[in-house]
Amino acid sequence: VCTEYLIPGSSIPQEIIDLPSEAMSSPLGPALRPMIDGMQQQIQAASLGHEVVGTTSARAPTSPSQTTNLMGSCEAHCPVRFDAGKVPQILAKLREWDPDFESVNGFDTVQLEASLKRLPAEKAFPALDLLRLAALETMHTSRVATAMPFVLSTFARDAASVPRPALMMALRTTSNLLATEQGAACFPAAEIGTVVEIIAETREHAHRSVRQAASATACNLAFRSRMKAIALEEEVSVQLLCAVGERISGLKVESEADDPRELLYLLSAFGLLIGGDTEARMIAQTLEVDVNKFVSSNSVDERVRACAREVHASLTNT
Repeated sequence: VCTEYLIPGSSIPQEIIDLPSEAMSSPLGPALRPMIDGMQQQIQAASLGHEVVGTTSARAPTSPSQTTNLMGSCEAHCPVRFDAGKVPQILAKLREWDPDFESVNGFDTVQLEASLKRLPAEKAFPALDLLRLAALETMHTSRVATAMPFVLSTFARDAASVPRPALMMALRTTSNLLATEQGAACFPAAEIGTVVEIIAETREHAHRSVRQAASATACNLAFRSRMKAIALEEEVSVQLLCAVGERISGLKVESEADDPRELLYLLSAFGLLIGGDTEARMIAQTLEVDVNKFVSSNSVDERVRACAREVHASLTNT
């Protein structure tokens, strides 16, 4: 694991150990607690769909009807799951398009990366789908992280020219890596700025699945930044805050009534970025992001209204 790189004889600094309690005692603490609990549940539930690699958890994912708390039910940490029975179908398609792929169960990350380098972008979807699942497995996390520079530069950097399925899965792989503590610790720091640029570029993508994957990635990145697992440079942090805030401003209440996930992820990310950070809150205020339009509307999901109220309270420091 990544902690093996600690200097021998050293220990984790006390200020790092104290970070969770400090976060919980902040104004956004009550919102963070259910989000953390939800994250743990989602990671455990993420094994639904790839038990073939040895995960035994059978906890079902939290559904919107089972909770009224936005952050606790947010599925940003595992954007899409599917039944284990579909893995053979994905493997069959991958082997059809890449006969040189030799992995037995499909989760050999070295083979997956090699396959991605052989396949054209329009046929990369099955390999990226398996890589996304491998990102959630402890034994594969670090290897998936080393593949991210290639994945991002090939299947996400130039979003306008990348086939939608490949772009969507590249974003979901990123989101899944950031979903786990180990994945966040191993995520290549040099690629964080690239991830934020891709979020900004894809926030208004024509396909909802891409927008949802981008907003889920923003949510996970904001969470990891808030928990000090990932360091965002000031310029990158401002870029992410502006990208999320401007997208929230551009969303119309009526258009989000049927599927609130993108908005849930965005509001969560925005709240995490400004919570407890005076400078970030001042920048957010200059953006004049109107979250009250979601609070006052009866046509949106109750979770949206609840999160919008939390974000508004943090934004106005009330």
